[in-house]
Amino acid sequence: MDKKTVRKFGIQRLDKLAHQPENKQAKEARIYQKLFASDQWRGANSIGITFSTTAELNTLPIIEAAMRAGKKVALPKTYPKRQLHFIEISEETEYNVSKFGIKEPLHTDIFFDKPDLLIVPGVVFKPSGYRIGFGGGFYDRFLTTFKGQTISLVFTEQLCDDWQAEAFDLPVDLLITDE
Repeated sequence: MDKKTVRKFGIQRLDKLAHQPENKQAKEARIYQKLFASDQWRGANSIGITFSTTAELNTLPIIEAAMRAGKKVALPKTYPKRQLHFIEISEETEYNVSKFGIKEPLHTDIFFDKPDLLIVPGVVFKPSGYRIGFGGGFYDRFLTTFKGQTISLVFTEQLCDDWQAEAFDLPVDLLITDE
């Protein structure tokens, strides 16, 4: 299948899971437990992560846990030419909603583009770590120069091996699933 078809299929599966809140929350709890027990999480002093949409795995508990643990937390902010920069946040950070419907830090003064651990979002994932995102190419561009560790947090509904990764696609280092 082509990526566009696979992306549409993945979004439908995420939307279906979002309409099963008890099932989704149970899956999220298993993923959080695995993430917080991972060497990557424990060894990271700084985390790059995005605010999730309703259909995605809820990232707010991860952001809160990182802050409680004294880790620096940085959220992405989009710029022209499909550029992505991570901005360090605090409890006082104010946000706006981007044209993509994602909450982003309002301020732009604390760039932090080299977190130890980057939690990479996506719609569909191969078990080998390749991903199909939401189609903007922001993370694909960012990952070409990122040298830290990368993890994606994945519902089993998002796993699909029935597509071909392209030459420019970069896999994440680790997938953490709800199984």
